[in-house]
Amino acid sequence: MAQSLSASYQAAMAAAVRRPLVTVTAYPGGDARAITAAVAAWSVERQRGTRAGTATLTVANPGGAYGPGGGAPCAGWLAPGTRVTIRQGLRTAAGDETLPVFTGAVQVAETAYRRGDDELLTVHLLDGAGRFCHQEIISPLYQQVQANDIVSALFTTYGGMDASAIQLAAADYLVPRVQFVEEALMDAGHLLMQAARRRLFFDADGVLRSAPLAPPAAPQWTIGAREIMQVTDAWAPPPATRCTVTGRTQASQRQVGEEVLWQEVTVSGYQFGAMVNVPFTPAGAVYEEVRLEPVTPLAAFEQVALYGVTGEGITVKVLSPAGRAITIRCYGKQVYYTTPSVMATVEDSDLLARFGLIGREINNTVVKDEATALWLASHALDEARWSRRTLTLRLLGHPGLEPGDLLALEHPRTGEALTVWANTVRHAGRRGREEWSAVEGWAVV
Repeated sequence: MAQSLSASYQAAMAAAVRRPLVTVTAYPGGDARAITAAVAAWSVERQRGTRAGTATLTVANPGGAYGPGGGAPCAGWLAPGTRVTIRQGLRTAAGDETLPVFTGAVQVAETAYRRGDDELLTVHLLDGAGRFCHQEIISPLYQQVQANDIVSALFTTYGGMDASAIQLAAADYLVPRVQFVEEALMDAGHLLMQAARRRLFFDADGVLRSAPLAPPAAPQWTIGAREIMQVTDAWAPPPATRCTVTGRTQASQRQVGEEVLWQEVTVSGYQFGAMVNVPFTPAGAVYEEVRLEPVTPLAAFEQVALYGVTGEGITVKVLSPAGRAITIRCYGKQVYYTTPSVMATVEDSDLLARFGLIGREINNTVVKDEATALWLASHALDEARWSRRTLTLRLLGHPGLEPGDLLALEHPRTGEALTVWANTVRHAGRRGREEWSAVEGWAVV
């Protein structure tokens, strides 16, 4: 979801000399503490997929000032769990302008000290998805509820998020029935949004958002040759040539087969009459429209009759004053109960011919109909086609770039017009050096 740039910021980006800046703020105990002056280097990586965004800070830590055991006023400011924001920007004609590139929480902080050198603190952070990727939930049963409403309920109830920090794109997808048992909270959200043809992510401001799974209809950014520092172009076989999506299990359906002979029984050792129980075979089978056919010819005074039918078998009444052995054949139509699942499969005949069968399966119990399954399978196959060509662009610092953005550019060497769908976006900088951004994405055709 591309961030917007002001006219003054765009002018500063196009200037012959840029004046970059970064601001880093920690929130120990909820209080904002500027730590920019202590930051020697920083990097951010966020992805369009389901992985959590990451960031790394290298912080000057003289005397263990930021460590938990230090006596300085800033001791504990970067303890695990502390919220941190990183903003990247430029000094423009309108003043200092920055855009958020990361909001997350400290996971691990490591100190390194070598005699004669300054002590450094390396801080590793994850965005909002980091915590929820491992938090398992047992949700109530939701029936006939919109997917967006379920996601909001899950993240406010189990994630403790404020409703104002959840801003999902409009999606009309009514979920017939779903319950999550020992499912990671983030995974539950992904399943719901995938069925609604959306992806779920935390943006650079830490807001939980959704966006269409498909790439934007038109590029949001045009990257000029001056901005491109390096291009890496990689080609690879597709990860799939056939994609299958399996959705929710439907209600059981009753089916009745053709009439078959399911048992032959001989009744003997009785006097005048007998009541004989004949179980259905094989075990567990159920028959209806049961019909009896005597194999032994019956005299006028003998009788074979169906006396009763249960879920386990039938009762046959046999009358014969002679008490002789009588063989009977039992016919019936077997009753089947099937529980079909929503399913759709899409394949690319050209890719199959070139690379053979490479299958990919997606199981999502929230997918309720074949139309949704077919769309998701087609989209997955499109991604497989596009992923054959991956471009990595190293650019001058561009904080407006976001995973999922569509970029238009000319290859600086060949002049080829390219449209790149960003899968991974990185921003980084080091004190005294120009900040840079990198995009890894697929050439979309």
